[in-house]
Amino acid sequence: MAYSERPASPSEVAVALGEPLNEVSYHTQRLLAHDCLALVREEQRRGRMRRIYRATVPFEFEDREWGALPPEARGSLVGQVLETLWSELARAAERGSLLADDVHVSRLRLELDDEAWEAATRVLRRSVDELKEIGEASRRRGAERQRDAVLALLGFDPA
Repeated sequence: MAYSERPASPSEVAVALGEPLNEVSYHTQRLLAHDCLALVREEQRRGRMRRIYRATVPFEFEDREWGALPPEARGSLVGQVLETLWSELARAAERGSLLADDVHVSRLRLELDDEAWEAATRVLRRSVDELKEIGEASRRRGAERQRDAVLALLGFDPA
């Protein structure tokens, strides 16, 4: 997930995650071996080569893939996503970004039967797919100014 945010070096990822560099480097190599990362550039730093990588696959799971993961893995992934989201929200709040005129905030609580829940999750999936298409179209236009945007959709039972 750290490499999907922006291009980064293993040392940057280690600092961001609070993990030992040797462990992050090991997992970086595993991700490279499975074509999940690509080398963006190399930089000479204090006599050493610093490698910058980016994710080549999105950090997301199809519903059936998610369902196939063991609960411990799902819990870990949800924790990572929420931790990142809270950090981004805190930074945006400190900068006053959340007060901009074009910020959208919604919270909707519904009572849904199983059929309605399935329909709602299909809407969320379609929304994610459409948002990715919008982002890709923006990237292709190559505008000089690109807004760094975080869009979060959650659907869960709070009980």
